Amino acid sequence: MQTRKNANLAPESFRHSAVPRRLKHRARRRRRILCLLPVILVFGVLAAALLRFTPALAYADIFPAQATTRRIKDVPYISQLPTLPTGCESAGAAMLLNYYGCTVTAEEFASYYLPTGDAPHTDENGELIGCDPWEAFPGDPFSETGWGCYSTVIERAMNEFLTNTGYHAERLSGVPLYRLKSYIDNNTPVMIWATICMEPPIESDIWTVPETGREITWVYPMHALVLTGYDENGYYFSDPLAGQDIYYGKDSVEVAYTALFEQAIILTN
Repeated sequence: MQTRKNANLAPESFRHSAVPRRLKHRARRRRRILCLLPVILVFGVLAAALLRFTPALAYADIFPAQATTRRIKDVPYISQLPTLPTGCESAGAAMLLNYYGCTVTAEEFASYYLPTGDAPHTDENGELIGCDPWEAFPGDPFSETGWGCYSTVIERAMNEFLTNTGYHAERLSGVPLYRLKSYIDNNTPVMIWATICMEPPIESDIWTVPETGREITWVYPMHALVLTGYDENGYYFSDPLAGQDIYYGKDSVEVAYTALFEQAIILTN
């Protein structure tokens, strides 16, 4: 009887093969996962430490900064050519005025509002003398032999034109170039003094103002133009000599603007 009972049972090899084999597979997977957990935890700790100590770098890698470009696109463009070969200041002033709805041509501004004086010339003693470009325009802006004037002259001339308009020309002196960006952000174009095509500035002629004895050192090739925009690498201009939407690199603008005494003009109301 004992033998029959054992015969009715499944063989030992069968009874321990099907179900236990599946359990063994699951156990192996669990062991593998458990083995990987310490590795995952180590990498997680290292990643957290890296993000903690270099958050700016990590953020920059994941979310790269977008280039910032600011432009004032509706500044009226006025060329100084062909009538005002040396009248960049009058053309720049006219652009600012027209932007604010004050209609005037560059030629009208130069003819009726711009004070002029003697261009540098040699006197009877052989000394070079001329008017003060901080007080008047040396020579004639309608001529190739004209020189140029500085922001104090244009500020006064613009305010004479702006009488009873509610607007006022304001001279900026010694304001770093990067700070002018805030005016562009507020849709305020800025007339600045720099050089033609942002060429390297050169100290050239030196003359004396007879009335005051002041010595003037001319920075060549002086130029006035209207700043209308910027990005991370440079600046956009309405350039009365070169054209509209002219782009110059940041470093060359910085050098030219600084050499021309960091002077600029805006309009306020």
